[in-house]
Amino acid sequence: MEQMTRTRGPRTIDNNANKSSHYVTLTLAIIIGVAGTFLRFLPDVVSSLYEQQFTFSLVANILLVIGAILGFKVVFAIMKDEHN
Repeated sequence: MEQMTRTRGPRTIDNNANKSSHYVTLTLAIIIGVAGTFLRFLPDVVSSLYEQQFTFSLVANILLVIGAILGFKVVFAIMKDEHN
């Protein structure tokens, strides 16, 4: 009995979820979020900055929001690329 096999080319995967741009942007979002957290507590450590505590809190909250939005954007982009 003769076995017939069919040759096929290598399997290609179009997985855009592993693009390095996703991970670079995610790393940037994490750095922005950590910088926001650091700025939030800086006036507590350096007593001479206590008078500008509102300014530091405002900038820290803005950085945290930017980092969170950027992080969610990247995660949802990865999930979208994974399901296509």
